[in-house]
Amino acid sequence: GTSKIEGISLTMQEDGNNMAPRGANVNDHSDNHDDSEAEMKPVEAGGFASMDKLRLRMINHVNLMGGYGSMHKRIKWLQWRGCPLKFLPPDFDLKEVAALDLSYSNIIQLRKKP
Repeated sequence: GTSKIEGISLTMQEDGNNMAPRGANVNDHSDNHDDSEAEMKPVEAGGFASMDKLRLRMINHVNLMGGYGSMHKRIKWLQWRGCPLKFLPPDFDLKEVAALDLSYSNIIQLRKKP
């Protein structure tokens, strides 16, 4: 089942016949994303919760909905191309991440300064 999954790749956002690096939304951080991506179909972040052995996550151009909680707790490699966030939310755990790919993103800093 899902508790045995160690890697997942999910790429959304199609523009014509080509994949477009256009971004993703996180609805519970609405002040932190690009509203131009609102047409993307949502993926519930909680869907990753039961994947407790997940080490590799490629979520490109994905519209994540909900909170992160421990979603990234064991991740070693995170690829989120097209991420429209300006910064990562405080509950986005990066302690174990060894490789981080935020290509085509709007990230200006990893964490928002208080």
